[in-house]
Formats: sequence, structure tokens, C-alpha cells
Amino acid sequence: MRGYQVIARRWRPKKFSEVVGQSHVVNTLVSAIKQGKIAHSYLFSGPRGVGKTSMARIFAKALNCVKGPTVEPCCECENCIEIEKGIFVDVIEMDAASNRGIDEIRELRESVKYAPTKGKYKVYIIDEVHMLTEQAFNALLKTLEEPPSHVIFIFATTEYRRIPQTILSRCIRFDFRPLAEDEAVKILANICEREGIKYDEEALRILAKAASGSLRDAEMYLEQAIAFSDGRIEKNLIREILGFVEEEVLSHFVQALSEGSTEKVLSIFKDKVVNAGYDIYGFVSCLLEFISDRLKRAAFTEDKEKAIKLYTFFKVFLDLSERIKRHPFPDMLFEAELIRLTALPPLEDIAYLIKQLDFKVSESLQSPKEDIGLLNTDIKDKFVNRVMERDRIVGSILNEVKIKIEDGKLILYPNGVGGIGWEKLKEKKDLINEVADSLGLTLIFGEETGNKRNSNSIDLREAVRENPVVNRIMSLFDSAVILDARRRREQ
Repeated sequence: MRGYQVIARRWRPKKFSEVVGQSHVVNTLVSAIKQGKIAHSYLFSGPRGVGKTSMARIFAKALNCVKGPTVEPCCECENCIEIEKGIFVDVIEMDAASNRGIDEIRELRESVKYAPTKGKYKVYIIDEVHMLTEQAFNALLKTLEEPPSHVIFIFATTEYRRIPQTILSRCIRFDFRPLAEDEAVKILANICEREGIKYDEEALRILAKAASGSLRDAEMYLEQAIAFSDGRIEKNLIREILGFVEEEVLSHFVQALSEGSTEKVLSIFKDKVVNAGYDIYGFVSCLLEFISDRLKRAAFTEDKEKAIKLYTFFKVFLDLSERIKRHPFPDMLFEAELIRLTALPPLEDIAYLIKQLDFKVSESLQSPKEDIGLLNTDIKDKFVNRVMERDRIVGSILNEVKIKIEDGKLILYPNGVGGIGWEKLKEKKDLINEVADSLGLTLIFGEETGNKRNSNSIDLREAVRENPVVNRIMSLFDSAVILDARRRREQ
């Protein structure tokens, strides 16, 4: 009685035409066979379960079929059948993960010297080749440089970066890509039809998504679903098998988070996740996928407030997922994070709030209209510089006082200097007046405008406080409005 074969082996592609999702590899190999330009070493690189070993066997079959080399092996001759079963003497498969030493490579180097027994080529398929030791790679290098004409190497790896550059440079490399979700669904549906299994397409799509591009994983999930079902594969069954949390639970959970209800969100987590027997890491994975989907919808509908909240949740749980893996008490860690998250004030995008400010601070901080004369900086600078040339101390004091120039008058105000400095200016009144007169200006000593300045400051604070966006930012940070000291000095 023939033993049972799992779906992944039973429905493994046997010809190039049956391979799905790797057309760039198939087309290149088929073209090489047609043109008779077959290289002596190939590297198949890509994630697990995408068909690297299957492609290697099909290639070996195409080369050693009794009709070969051919792009369409018959799959009926003795050579094809034996290659399919893995017992063909001229196709040697080796797992580098368990045969990674220099001794195994030395045996390989000895065997390549002998001509093929039944086929046209001796094909060496070395899986997970990156696991070979440095000494083993060095031993393989010479053979790889100048192999016998009847030998072809096919290396398969999930981590080509760990292979020495000296080896990579001597191989024709093909990068296998993860299977697209639609492609995986199509294959799973075809298998179900051949197996006589009824199915819901949405259930198969969940399987394909869970496999993350690996066809082998998708087929193994399907195997599990068939064994668990009563002849029909449905969405709820798949979610239960894979340990996926119900979408309704996720929706209520995120809603409770958005409302900031600590009691509600902890209750959902305890009753619907922990007590229901779900793995915490699996729950977080489902939660991230759910939030990501809702985040995209919010972004498309330009619901910025909702998008900001969802993005914050996504970032928090993405970071938490890595910590949960390593934490001895993942449920306690998750609960603590939920309490912290729901105890925060309403989450806002501060950059977005600031952009909404319809309040030009620079204009609001300007001096009142009558002080525009202070902006005549050319005359002011010339005046101070001329005083500085004659008396550096007086010139330095003038740099600190408020100087107003209007209608041919040069008015000095004591703002910015103490009583001693102001008295010093009065002592040097003749000097200052002489310089002012040389510029066609009449010198006047004014009075301090401190009360007016303070009044302006108070008015400005009130104007800022009236802005609704400023109020929102102040409430978030428990802040208060102050005036920049440099701005106050200018007033």
C-alpha cells in the first residue's frame, strides 16, 4: 500500500509550465536549454517555500530526460520518474545544513570525476548552501572554477549574503520572489478542486495571507484545514485553526482604545483574548494587521484625527510585539501598556496643530504703530558709531537704550539701561547733541515707556490666548504664554 503524501509533495510542479510566480527564472532556463547554453553552476536564492528545490529538480529532469535536454520533460521515462522520486543516481541532493564540513565536500570532489551512469549530466543540488563552513567553501571553489563538462551545480539558499563572493561570482544567480496572494489563492483553489474539497475563496485568501508568500506554508495550512473540516473550508474554520482573533473583537478593542476607556479595553483583553486561549503575540499580530487596514482607509478618506490615533496605536503595538517575544510575562506587559496608552490625554499631531495656526507671531510681536520710526536703522547706526568713535563708554550705553528717529528728532528713552547709564548719557549731553546735530537731528531725552510696554505685553498675551489652536496645544502640555525676552527688549 502506497503511503500517504502530503499536498505539498503530491501537487509539486513537475514541469516548467506548471511553475507559478517565477516566470523570470523559467523563461531564462528554458531559453538556455533551447540555445544549448547551459552553465555549470546556478544559485537559486529566495525565501523558504517558494519553489527553489522544485525548480532544481525540474531543471535536472529537463537535462536528463531520455528526450533531453528538453524544455518539456516527458515525466514518463525511467529517468524522469526516478528524478521525481529522488532516487536517480545522477542527481545528487545534499543538505548543507547537516553536511556542512570539509569531509563531505572532499567526497563530492571525488565523485564529480566520474561520468554520469544513466543520464547526460550529473546534477548536484545543494540545499541551504550558505550553511557550509569556510573550509568547505574553499574546498569547493577549485571544483566550481573548472568542473567537468558533465557536471552541473545547483545551489539553493535563503541567505545568499552568507555565501563567499568567490562562490557567488562563479554562479548564475536567480532571485525567487515570494508568491503573490492572488497567485497562491489560485493554486490553493486548483488543489481543492482536484481533491474534491469545497471552499470559500475568502478562506483560501486568509491561508495565502498567513503564509506570507510561501507556497509550501500555504499548502501545509490547507492540509491542516482539510483534515479539520468536514469537506468544506470556511472562513471561520480557518481563523480558528490559525488562531486568528475574530474581527469583531479587534474592532471593539480598537474602539475602546480610541475612547480611552481603560476598564473596557482591559475587560476585552482578559475575556476575549486571555481567557479565550489566544497567544498574546498572535493577538498583537492580528491587531497590527487590523489597525493597518483601518489606517489606510482613514488616510484615503482624509480623516486626519482618526488616522493620527490609529498611527499612534500601530507604532506602539509594533514596538510591543518585539518586546513580547522576549518577555517572561507577556500578558502583564501588554496590560501595563494598555493602561499607559489609555491614560494618556487625547493624542494629537502637534506638527499638524501648529500648521493650523492662523496667527502670525512675528507680526503680533511688533511694536505699536507709532514706534515704526525705530526701524530707521541706517541713521541710528551712523549716530551710535560716531559717538563710539569719540567715547566708547557712551557709545556702548547708546547701544542699549531705545532710540526713536522721526520728524528730524532723535529721541532717547531710558529703556534697557539702569539709572547710572542714563545719568552718564545726560552728563555727555553736549557730545551726543553735537553728533546728532551733524546728522541734522535734534536731540531729545524722553521718558521711560515701561508702563506702555507692559501694557503691550499684556495685550499680546491675551491675543495669543484667544487663538483656539494655541489653547489646544497649551492644554496638551500644561503650558503658559510668555513673551520672548529678546522681543520685549526690542519694544
